[in-house]
Amino acid sequence: MWSGYIIPFLTILFSYFLGLFSNKATKKDVVDLKRYETFYVPFMSKTMHLSYSKQKHSKLPLHIRREFTNLIMENIQYLGKDSSKIIPEYYYLSAEIITLELDKRLPDIESDLERVYQNLEIAILQEAESLSKSLKYPNLARVILNDIESKIKN
Repeated sequence: MWSGYIIPFLTILFSYFLGLFSNKATKKDVVDLKRYETFYVPFMSKTMHLSYSKQKHSKLPLHIRREFTNLIMENIQYLGKDSSKIIPEYYYLSAEIITLELDKRLPDIESDLERVYQNLEIAILQEAESLSKSLKYPNLARVILNDIESKIKN
């Protein structure tokens, strides 16, 4: 007699939790896709236009460095945990080097900016790699990372 009430109740409960889990997974995929297409793909595209960052970031023309900084800062909400930790130092050094360029004084800040940007670039590309895997997209970030890593070893 109780089984007539318990089985339908358990079925409803199971269906509810299954739907809840499915909905949560779908929302995560939608957010990951937006992050990937809005920030990571344009970042990788800009990096590839510069031949996988063979030129030092601090030596790039000011307008190109601004493009990178603007892309990053305008899409900061899409960044992952690792790259977000680097942003304050990157932004400070980017602003500082612009000021020093205008004053024609460039001390060791170029090497600081280069170090911070390299860490930021690698963190962003690793996040892009993770997103591309979860979205089942081609792993463009790995191609760029391999090139950067070979440049670092040499």
